[in-house]
Parts: sequence; C-alpha cells; structure tokens
Amino acid sequence: MIFGYIQGWLMSGISMKVTYNLRKQIMEKIHKMPLKYFDGTNHGEILSRITNDVDTITQTLNQSLSQIITSITMIIGVIGMMLSISWQMTLIALIVLPISAGLMMFIIKHSQKYFKKRQEYLGM
Repeated sequence: MIFGYIQGWLMSGISMKVTYNLRKQIMEKIHKMPLKYFDGTNHGEILSRITNDVDTITQTLNQSLSQIITSITMIIGVIGMMLSISWQMTLIALIVLPISAGLMMFIIKHSQKYFKKRQEYLGM
C-alpha cells in the first residue's frame, strides 16, 4: 500500500514536470508565431487545442509510467522468488523465454500471409 502512494507521488511529479516543460515550450512557440496566424484562427480553438492535447499527454504519462514501474517491480519480484526457490530452474526459465519468443515471432511472421488469405476468402 505504501508502494502505491510512493509510486503515485513519483508519477505525478514526473508528469507535472513534463507538463510544465511542454506548456512552457508551447508558450514560447506561440510568442514566436506571426500575428497573421492569430487573425485567421479562433482564439478559443487555439486554447482548447493546447489544453486538451496537454491534458491528454499528462493522463497518458500518468498511466503509462505507473504501468511500467508496476511491471518492472513485478518482474524483479518474480525473478527474486524464482531464485529463492531454485536458481537452476530460474536459469533454465530465463534461457527458454527468449528462445520461445523468437520461435513465436518466426511462426507469426511466416503464418501471417495464410491468415490474411483465409480472412479474404471468408470475407467474400
């Protein structure tokens, strides 16, 4: 539970810094733009676009960074538990994982054309 609070605080801090820098860069960009652009564009549209885009980026950062940290922590925890049970089995599992992932990628790459043909046939 404490980890969740720390993680939330950390992610909020990072996303706030990124958002601040992004808004600062946007402000600098707007100040450099010619007045002709503002004459042809509605001020509410510009503000709305900036606000919505920055908010979307902030929300995405909050969710993505939290998921990345949670996933990394989970992987480290699982590997730690596996090592505490049997380092030999852990080593075998860590060797087999990349091999099986490579095999899956090979199969997917070569079978994709057959799935496409089947979908085209069924779509007719």
